[in-house]
Amino acid sequence: MNWNKISNKEEIHVAVIGAGVAGINAARALSQTPKVRFTVFDKTDSIGGVWREGYLGFGIQTPKHMYHFPDEPWPKDTPNFPSGKQIQDYMEEYANKHGLSKHFKCSTEVKSITRNKDDTWTLMFKNGPSPQVFHGVVVCTGLYGAPKKPLFANENLFKGNVYHSSQFLDPSMVKGKKVVTIGVGKSGIDLANHSMLNGAESSDIIFRKAHWFVPQKILGLVPFDWATFNRFGGALLHPYHKISTFSSVLHAIFSPIKWLIWRLVEIIFSLQQGLWGLGMKPDTRIELDAFGSGQLETNPSFFKAARQGKIGIHAGVHVREFKENSLVLDNGKEVSADVVFLATGYSPSDMSMLFPQESIESDTDGYYLYRHIVFPNIPNVFFVGALSDTFSNITNSAIQSRWVAEFIKGTHSLPDEGIMRSEIESVKAWKRSWMPESPSRAGHIQLHQVHYYDELIKDFGGEHKRMGNPISEFLKPYHPVAYKKIVDHAPLNALQETIIVYSDIVDGDSDCEVSV
Repeated sequence: MNWNKISNKEEIHVAVIGAGVAGINAARALSQTPKVRFTVFDKTDSIGGVWREGYLGFGIQTPKHMYHFPDEPWPKDTPNFPSGKQIQDYMEEYANKHGLSKHFKCSTEVKSITRNKDDTWTLMFKNGPSPQVFHGVVVCTGLYGAPKKPLFANENLFKGNVYHSSQFLDPSMVKGKKVVTIGVGKSGIDLANHSMLNGAESSDIIFRKAHWFVPQKILGLVPFDWATFNRFGGALLHPYHKISTFSSVLHAIFSPIKWLIWRLVEIIFSLQQGLWGLGMKPDTRIELDAFGSGQLETNPSFFKAARQGKIGIHAGVHVREFKENSLVLDNGKEVSADVVFLATGYSPSDMSMLFPQESIESDTDGYYLYRHIVFPNIPNVFFVGALSDTFSNITNSAIQSRWVAEFIKGTHSLPDEGIMRSEIESVKAWKRSWMPESPSRAGHIQLHQVHYYDELIKDFGGEHKRMGNPISEFLKPYHPVAYKKIVDHAPLNALQETIIVYSDIVDGDSDCEVSV
């Protein structure tokens, strides 16, 4: 097994699996990496990943300046919260602009990836192409697998329709009907809200446990990113797994003050959103829930609609059984329904299916990788945006892609397998000591994203402090544009310059449907 010799090849062939934002970021990084020839495979007929289709009204939950390719801000006339369709179009335009589209082979599903004796990799396909061999593989298949659709008692008696949240595609599905949404994550409050907005006779939401939803503007004045996406906000969190002794002492000294600040934040949010009146004040501390099921508040406000009585709230309960025209809750209450949406999420990705001959076993809380990118025992395979998540996944996969590209170039190397495993065990123990349990906890980075990006950038010798002066560095939010030169592949010792873009290393036409 040889991790660090890929850069010695005269020509390096790389396969990228998945054509969502992570796959596009990987393509952008590889297109600027000398000696690399690459192909991006996707089972669908167009690029886009999760953005190519989704439930009615879906889109980003953050303002546009916080979700874009770091080197390509949105056009000025774009709405502050772009829709899924607008994001899809933006991704296609980005791929076309940077000459990436010709590298994509869509409608080509990878069945399995197996290792050869020389540590190259053979890709087998489900739909026709002959097996192909590559020196390296970048897996960009996303965090989640198939939709989760739990079964309920007597569901077969229900005369209405039961759908997963991903199936809410047309307003006619809810117009004039009594709609019930089960689950209170982002998709749950989106569906309850959009059912109400699209003419449902009634819209109710049922959930067992409330979670925190951060307002877009705290007290209606302060954009949330000024309290969360900077180093000041990071200092208020549970300490990162790698900090100096001095920082550890400071965290210990100021721990009571940090606790008081978060309790004040909870009071502010509870008053601002009317959580006490709605029965939706979470039991989990907000600074912990941010690393579990906490989300950003959608736009327009779900909580405003709920306070106005436009959405019925059924908190702290679960569905005991279905009847012909209603759902019976465990508190005995019946909720009338014609349509039920299951906002119950997705199963975690199963990487053992993709790599059937490798020893890939998920813990109960997900896959633990070195730097959230590599399994120590699987050489020259990189997981970009596939097994890790932050509050800005488009930025996360962009920086991970640069890390991979610099590894392929030989700018940095990996430590011995034993050292990587020791690091993984350290991160695992750290997360399990305080982070809420969930099936994907292993990949949660969330509000520690700035610390994580620092780690990756320092690995390949880049400049991780990017704000120009100490005050801005501590207080100013880190938006995607702060990492523009990382994506541009500026020389590490001269980040104000750019280098030649190697966009002509693979000839051919794209097999994907893209707008030109």
